[in-house]
Amino acid sequence: MLDTLDTDTCRELLAACPLGLLLIAPDGRVEWMNDRLREWLGDAASVILGHGAETAPEGLAALWDDEASVAIPPHGDQAETRWLLGHTYRLADGRRLQYFSDASPMKQLLAERDDLLAELDELTVTDPDTGMPNRRALSAQLATEVARSRRYGNPLSAIVMRLEGLEGSAEAIRQVLVAIRNLLNEQRRWADTIGRLDEDEFLFILPETGLEAARHVATMTRERLDRLATENPAMKVSARFGMSEWRKGDDVGLMMQRAREALG
Repeated sequence: MLDTLDTDTCRELLAACPLGLLLIAPDGRVEWMNDRLREWLGDAASVILGHGAETAPEGLAALWDDEASVAIPPHGDQAETRWLLGHTYRLADGRRLQYFSDASPMKQLLAERDDLLAELDELTVTDPDTGMPNRRALSAQLATEVARSRRYGNPLSAIVMRLEGLEGSAEAIRQVLVAIRNLLNEQRRWADTIGRLDEDEFLFILPETGLEAARHVATMTRERLDRLATENPAMKVSARFGMSEWRKGDDVGLMMQRAREALG
């Protein structure tokens, strides 16, 4: 049946094709493009037709690439950048036919997905490696406890624990972090909050706890970490501790500043 198609029918089919088509001569000149691609390119179509990639408007030289990805800037009634994905078919006479599909809807969906993931990340309060509260959750909890101490004058201490020697493969580091998480959770009082601030830092928030009691917690934690490292030779991790006690007029920043300055 295809053998019976006349020239006019072929032209009609090409004009109705939802893909953009670009025929490139062996010397790189554009010999022909269909109406769909002309529509997408706008005024740039007349600049490209009969010329090679070297004279193409900025960004549109990608039309000549194998497996092309092309961004067409807004023009005319087109208010957004149009994204085209191209595929190449090589003819026996040395010419190339480029097929372009409009990937703009997919590009928009991917951008919306990335925005949603970023928003979700902003809402996440759990550290993915340990399952403990992350920096965001710790900051909110410390702010709550500071506000409580301001109102009632209750004691409050914070301990920053910085790990040293946390090295190795991602899996080895994860195993060490899980072991430390279990150790910290075992000694945590119900009112305490302990979480991961950064890759190598943990924060203890200790309500109703003065500085001397916080020092005792740090000493106990160091001893337990030392025992854990002795029992597990593969875990070559030590820790330094810095602590601070809430003072009248303190905010979260001042407490954390003093704790970091006290890291020994």
